[in-house]
Amino acid sequence: MFVGFGSKRFPNISNILRSLVFDYSTHNDESIALINFEVDDQSPEDLAVGLEHLRELDGVIDISQNMLMMKKNRVATGIQILAE
Repeated sequence: MFVGFGSKRFPNISNILRSLVFDYSTHNDESIALINFEVDDQSPEDLAVGLEHLRELDGVIDISQNMLMMKKNRVATGIQILAE
């Protein structure tokens, strides 16, 4: 498990990223990674710019985003990235 803290400070909001890496099988010659995370309190414009930068990275196969309802009916965005 990897945990990263951002350098930007937000009042009353944690700036943290936690990622889990699993190795299910060593028998496959090909592997595809699925990266899931949720983004809360982010403007759609900033999110679009960030996702476009991710799409341009080598190894990224596809990126999808979904609207989520979080606790207390807050709207968030769920992001899924398929990568080689």
